Amino acid sequence: MKFRLLAFSLAIAVSSSAAIAEPSDSVLAFSTDNDLFAPTQTDRDYTAGVAITYSSNSREFMNNPVSRASQGLDNLLSSGFHTESGNRESAALEFGVYGFTPEEISATTIDRTDRPYSSLVYLSSSQSYQGLGEGSGWTTSMTVGMMGLDVFKSSQDSIHKVVGSDQARGWDHQISNGGEPTFRYSAAYHHYMGSNEPNQQVKTTYFGSVGYLTEFGAALVFRGGLISSPDNRFNLS
Repeated sequence: MKFRLLAFSLAIAVSSSAAIAEPSDSVLAFSTDNDLFAPTQTDRDYTAGVAITYSSNSREFMNNPVSRASQGLDNLLSSGFHTESGNRESAALEFGVYGFTPEEISATTIDRTDRPYSSLVYLSSSQSYQGLGEGSGWTTSMTVGMMGLDVFKSSQDSIHKVVGSDQARGWDHQISNGGEPTFRYSAAYHHYMGSNEPNQQVKTTYFGSVGYLTEFGAALVFRGGLISSPDNRFNLS
């Protein structure tokens, strides 16, 4: 029921905006990764994930209820955010699920020397802002979700049955087994290097988040090829 509620929230936010949206720069993306694609095919640590993302710069979509809540949190946590960051250029909604398992998935007991079982079903709302001056931008993200549901366990069991892999037998010990709400807020500042060309771009990013994943860091990011998306939507962090 909780899984269906998150999916329904995303569907309502997208469809209610798309129904009245004018032509705009919009992207619907599906992404998946799985340890089956890796050479070692081990379930240790991060094992798989699936996400559907819709992003757009249309005013109608950026004013959907979920994005408005996310922008309201931006304003609450950073006084004068609009003044400091410039215009909001796009918004995105993402619905997904991912899971983590220990190395020995056939064991039914807890191994306290290894990573525990865990899974997350989430809905994320991201905002992309262009800086007041050229060469900078901000991205923020608000994520709400449920840990400990059986959604990932069921899908992993089905996939392993098809490919003939061992069944994971320790999901009864996953973190927050049965379901527990969780939250994360993240923000990233992007500085675009002056050497950017039409077919290649470089930027430095400083980012941080609090919630179920609390971290701070910096990154140097490069992309090349046929580039169509705006600078501040390149590799949202």
